[in-house]
Amino acid sequence: MRDAVAVPVRDRIAAFRRASALEAQVASLEARLDHERLYPLEWVSRRIRDRFGYTVLRGPFAGLRYPQHLALAIEAYPAKLLGTYEEELHAAVEEFVLTEPTTVVNIGASDGYYAVGLACRLPGAVVHAFDTNEAHHPVLREVAAENEVGDRLRIGGECDATTLETVLQASDTRGGALVVSDCEGCEAAVLDPERAPSLATSSLLIECHDLIHDGITSTLEHRFGSTHAIELISTRPRWICDHPELSFLPVVTQIMAIHEYREGPMHWMFARPR
Repeated sequence: MRDAVAVPVRDRIAAFRRASALEAQVASLEARLDHERLYPLEWVSRRIRDRFGYTVLRGPFAGLRYPQHLALAIEAYPAKLLGTYEEELHAAVEEFVLTEPTTVVNIGASDGYYAVGLACRLPGAVVHAFDTNEAHHPVLREVAAENEVGDRLRIGGECDATTLETVLQASDTRGGALVVSDCEGCEAAVLDPERAPSLATSSLLIECHDLIHDGITSTLEHRFGSTHAIELISTRPRWICDHPELSFLPVVTQIMAIHEYREGPMHWMFARPR
């Protein structure tokens, strides 16, 4: 009789444990759904990650890999992974790659899309990646390590005109130098050829934040007009009809996947030394 009673008790305990585990899984899922209702961009990033993985699919940095645990923390991860991020600059980046610069300075390196991407495309170059947000530094190191270019990446904090000139003067620029700038409105202060005269012979790709400080573009055109051939590249709209690979998503989230959330139309300065 004792064994006959004990078996159902064990069964009831096992059933209780299964129910408790299921309840915990449901609670976890509900918490995730509640979080993603508040942060839909994270939901989109997760869906893109789950469908396409961790390797950039197209564009000048196709093949660039992101560490799996960092994917959802990467700004504009869907656009970067799909290769649509700043696609207006693809031709300019390819032109710079063909010149094979031996020194690259990336001001405002963030998660390393340009810094590590250029290190991958330019195996003979040393890349100096500056970002004032020190939280980005370990991300830069991990992305560089994931792509096996950590030995050619130099990471720093603030880069003013004096720091920029010091780096350019101390670097091997026999193959030319490339400066890629996305410093959120500090362009006029940093990219000053009077304080950094090596800029006169460097190739430049500058995101112009006139929306933050009006007149930045005209200031830079005046500074570099005599030493560089300047082209302004404007932002273009993105269309989901160009991306049938996103059809598994609802239309609104397809738009979110390729959107870059800029405050308005803007442009980049693409400047080649004369």
